[in-house]
Amino acid sequence: MIPVYKPYLNDEILSYAHSALDSTWISSKGQYIIEVENILSSIYSVNDARINSVLTMNNGTAAMHLVARLLSKEYPNITKIIVPNNVYVAAWNAFLFDKKYSLQAIDADANTWNYNLDQLYETLASSNLETTALLVVHNLGNIVNVPKIQRDWKGLVIVEDNCEGFGGTYEGYQSGSLSFASALSFFGNKNITCGEGGAVVAQNYHAGYLYKLRSQGQSETRFVHDELGYNYRMTNIQAAILYGQLAVKNVILEKKKLVFNLYHKLISNISEVKFQKLDNNTQHSNWMFGIKLNNGNYNEAEQFFGSNYIEVRPMFYPIHTHNHLQSVPCEHSNIAEQLNNQCIVLPSYPELQEHEICHIVNTLKQYIYSKK
Repeated sequence: MIPVYKPYLNDEILSYAHSALDSTWISSKGQYIIEVENILSSIYSVNDARINSVLTMNNGTAAMHLVARLLSKEYPNITKIIVPNNVYVAAWNAFLFDKKYSLQAIDADANTWNYNLDQLYETLASSNLETTALLVVHNLGNIVNVPKIQRDWKGLVIVEDNCEGFGGTYEGYQSGSLSFASALSFFGNKNITCGEGGAVVAQNYHAGYLYKLRSQGQSETRFVHDELGYNYRMTNIQAAILYGQLAVKNVILEKKKLVFNLYHKLISNISEVKFQKLDNNTQHSNWMFGIKLNNGNYNEAEQFFGSNYIEVRPMFYPIHTHNHLQSVPCEHSNIAEQLNNQCIVLPSYPELQEHEICHIVNTLKQYIYSKK
């Protein structure tokens, strides 16, 4: 079976995990945590114009939750979050944990699979920007041009779920680096991984507050806690694996680029297939390669690919599919439903071989032919 994803873990990367074990620093303190946060901070800072700090977390959901907590502290008047209609459930959940925010969903765009910008802008025009924030999610790694939205809507507070965006850019900057705050995920299927893990990206002066929240709300006096906090800390072993991944991140990202390029080359002449369209001045993170079939049905396609020993996955479900989110206002959802039904996410891991991609593409052609 060709899996939809598996991480890139060579002996060099794993050697850092062994080093962390040998050091006996296996919990939430250790040199690798410091090293990783320094590396990520350098990646996500924007020269001297904006110095960002990156704090590691135990997973991407926790990171997004702390983005929500930071937003609440700095903008206490904001009570509504505009969200996409078709993303992974954690992006929505993170704003519901503290029962402060209401959500309003905007349908997807049939081409980018991200926000329908016309609908988004109509909603923003009728919203009070003093009480409203925007959540941007980069679906499958297709980057939304956040700087353009910031120029178009001055005063709008934007936060990013950049969990699928590592390696992607908007207007030459790393996605996740220019919004109020953003979250990263290092789950096992992400471009850079440590099994579980995440991080918050925010301007340097927010680091102290985020550090407090991440560490049970502890004050400057050990074991005295002056705010509700969480145990959202990454372990040194996780950080060691992540350090190894970051040491070879250019290799991983280049391998992912080659996978995407070969898919594009082999599929581009199939008229029944559409790719994600990129926003202007953005670069896809090349996380997951998705296709949209003009006359496809995901459930049928999944069975067909499975019979050929290929694992695939669907595009995310619309927000109203989830029982606890059925009351979220969403004026339109037909495009999100269409994408969920017609899109197929293909195997996209770094070490996917050319002959495997050819087998996947040939299976795709056979499936399309079977529908005629």
